[in-house]
Amino acid sequence: MGSTKRIGNISDDPQATMTALKARNKLSSLEAYQGNIKTATSYLKEAETAANGLNEILQTAYEEIVSAT
Repeated sequence: MGSTKRIGNISDDPQATMTALKARNKLSSLEAYQGNIKTATSYLKEAETAANGLNEILQTAYEEIVSAT
């Protein structure tokens, strides 16, 4: 029974091996980029939450100042 693998050894088809290795490296890079995007998205959400909280505090302070005068 034959193997379902196209290449048994690297020496069987060096060009196909290089192509497969390049594809594997690109996939690894894409996974790293995706992780970086998730991290950046998380940071941006936290910054937006903090900015919204600050905005609410400033709005409340403004309203208090206006009502005091």
